[in-house]
Amino acid sequence: MNVILHIGEGKTGTTSIQSYLSSARSLLREEGILYLTPSSALNHVCLAARLGAGVRVSPDNLSEMRATCDQLFDKLKIYASDSSVRSIVISVENIFGATPNLVLSYLQNYFDVDCVHVVAYIRDPISQYISRMQQMVKASFLIVPPHRYMRDVASPVIRWIDKIGLDRVHIKPFFRKGLIGEDVVCDFLSQICSISDIDAFTQRKFAAAVDSTASNAGINVEQMSIAQSFRRIVYPSLNNVLQRRSTRLIRFFEAMNSHGALGSKPRLDPAISSVIATNNLPFVTSLVKLFPCFSVMHDIMLQVGDGNEGDVLDSEKRLISVADLFSDCSPSALNLYRFLCLPIAAKNKAPSDYLETLGSHLKRCNSPEGVSAHIYAHARKAVALAVDKGLPQVQSF
Repeated sequence: MNVILHIGEGKTGTTSIQSYLSSARSLLREEGILYLTPSSALNHVCLAARLGAGVRVSPDNLSEMRATCDQLFDKLKIYASDSSVRSIVISVENIFGATPNLVLSYLQNYFDVDCVHVVAYIRDPISQYISRMQQMVKASFLIVPPHRYMRDVASPVIRWIDKIGLDRVHIKPFFRKGLIGEDVVCDFLSQICSISDIDAFTQRKFAAAVDSTASNAGINVEQMSIAQSFRRIVYPSLNNVLQRRSTRLIRFFEAMNSHGALGSKPRLDPAISSVIATNNLPFVTSLVKLFPCFSVMHDIMLQVGDGNEGDVLDSEKRLISVADLFSDCSPSALNLYRFLCLPIAAKNKAPSDYLETLGSHLKRCNSPEGVSAHIYAHARKAVALAVDKGLPQVQSF
């Protein structure tokens, strides 16, 4: 029996993989692949909590998650003795950078650690930087300056290789064209089937159950800019802490984006892409020596990081603005989001004028019908609340 440890990294389709594994539990179990999680979770973040590996929760919740982890792995230990179980899959991206000794010392209480395989996908540092900034503005107005962004993805991989051997470490670049079926879930299924010695026919049966329509493209440039401004104005001293109002703002944006695009897709300024590529090239070079499939990522970074970085940003600048990072930003979309989401910084608007002004913004943006409907539905609720409470201005978030 194998223990397949899927460790991420973050922003490489881990949620899609975990959602599939959860929804297809019965199908996978029929073929000897077990994916068992706590009833309230799609993944094994409780393991990260148990190991103290990067889970930001309250002390009470942390204690509960640790107890839940021990109970879950007690159950998994029983399943491990079942001859019909080919592999047990554990998926938790929070332990990508954890020390293998720490992870294995816990797992050896339940399994034969000589059967542990590690699976991970690694994203190129330029798109990873964009994704991380999309995440950071949800809880902070301070973001990582590009010249300081160096993500050593090679060292965690090398530590696992040193501990369990190259043949049991399965690492691939997160490039759509390099994935089986150009889908990370299908690719992951191929990997666990290979480890579990499952035939191609069964693998195709698993792949047929994959829903490739779900995706999370993140928030666009204008939304990132507004989210950053919102955090700076409303929560200036609470960085790296999620707060209710800013969380509602992000959820509104994400729901709106599911109805259509209204804004600019994040594309880093070429000079900023260059400095990120240059700073992170040594880490990818180390991976190429172990996994030749990373040569494509290496060549792209080598081309992007051609040394033509210019004056990227003031290295001493504390506040990096989203507008400093990206080459495209729509003024009309930015004004719409500013009006809608930051009324605290605008002139007071009588509720009777609010929807009319909003309509003018939507018209200038050529807003898709579905997007406009979503925005209007939200705005009407905000107007109704302002009227009901007698507020001098509409406050949406």
